[in-house]
Amino acid sequence: MGLFNKFSDQLSGVGKNISNSTQQFVNETKIQASIRDKKNTINEALLNLGKAYYTAHADDPDSEFSGTIEAIRSEYKSIDDLKKQLSGVRGKAICPKCGAEIDKDVAFCPKCGANLAEAAKAEKPEESTAAPEADKESSSPEQADTAVAEAQENQAAEEKPQE
Repeated sequence: MGLFNKFSDQLSGVGKNISNSTQQFVNETKIQASIRDKKNTINEALLNLGKAYYTAHADDPDSEFSGTIEAIRSEYKSIDDLKKQLSGVRGKAICPKCGAEIDKDVAFCPKCGANLAEAAKAEKPEESTAAPEADKESSSPEQADTAVAEAQENQAAEEKPQE
């Protein structure tokens, strides 16, 4: 009988060790998840802070970060140019007011209602002296985020196999 009691005690001890190890693992995992969540919150706040700073200082040539701001502005312009290029490949046009991709033969933008004939006339003289309205709008981070999301949606739609 003593042998069975000794064996039972050993099994009980092993079970307790496994239970303690499992509990420790669960606690460590919870703490690591909390750390990861806090880091994600910080990164999101830093991203929002950066966007707010960019928006507030986009037109300040004396800003300490004017080089970075100009690089961001250049990237937004490149995105706009690529969107126009992509629309041309698709046989579409870009609304000069809201930046939506539209059919070339429409008179009014289906997204914002802009009169495209008037917008084209208004855009022609501005091109020589100032940036088009679409370029001014695209200098905001929200516009760029929307443009990137639209491009990703369009790319995903193109990659789907035709049924």
